[in-house]
Amino acid sequence: MKLIASLAPVVRRRLHEDVGEQLLRAIQAGDFAVGSRLPSERELSGIFGVTRPVIREALQWLQRLGILQISHGERAEVIRVTPESIVERFTESVRTLIATDADALDHFKQARLAFECGVARMAADRATTQNLSRLRQVLDEARAAVMRRPDFVALDGEFHATVAELTGNPLFPAVSRGIFNWLSVYDRASVHMPGREFLTLQEHEAIFDRLDRRDADGAESAMRRHLTRANDLYRHAPELDEPDTKQAARAAREESV
Repeated sequence: MKLIASLAPVVRRRLHEDVGEQLLRAIQAGDFAVGSRLPSERELSGIFGVTRPVIREALQWLQRLGILQISHGERAEVIRVTPESIVERFTESVRTLIATDADALDHFKQARLAFECGVARMAADRATTQNLSRLRQVLDEARAAVMRRPDFVALDGEFHATVAELTGNPLFPAVSRGIFNWLSVYDRASVHMPGREFLTLQEHEAIFDRLDRRDADGAESAMRRHLTRANDLYRHAPELDEPDTKQAARAAREESV
């Protein structure tokens, strides 16, 4: 008999996959609302006609998808899927990819540049006085934390996420935080070296200024300059010499006057 290239042997499915997909469809159809609990393992075993270990595997599969929360001794609870929870599911896989694939870091830097420049442009068009006030607060907190590296690094990421929040699209800040966390597998000491914090603050101030003016072209350009410099540091981490450090500190002081 002539073989047909598009056909392949049938792979036998595992029982827990069938059970999990049925439960998933029931949740998506609204049969189990967010916050409600599924029937017990014993009850589900009777409904599906399979053993309790099969039910347990199906529930654990749904938990890995971020659909259920399972606590010992309690029935599984349906939880709300959010942009943050979706992005979080990828974190360890992406970090492993960046750490083990020689090209992955460059790919993610390029993706971040394209994403955040587009976000900055949209943020300039959609920003409100209220959420710009929140961005101003993040900047002020970062300036106060300039000598506390862990706090400053966290506020660096929060600045970018807050810019993304200006768009009004909840997916954007979730992705922004995700990318920032994914890149943290690369040594941030090379990006946040002593003295560079002042330059980061200056660049963030420039971005804020363009957003405050609702200047979409300017916001995109300021974000591109900032991330292009930061992206270069992920590959090369030359030590700052003393004059450069003093120059950055002096510029920051002059700006604050």
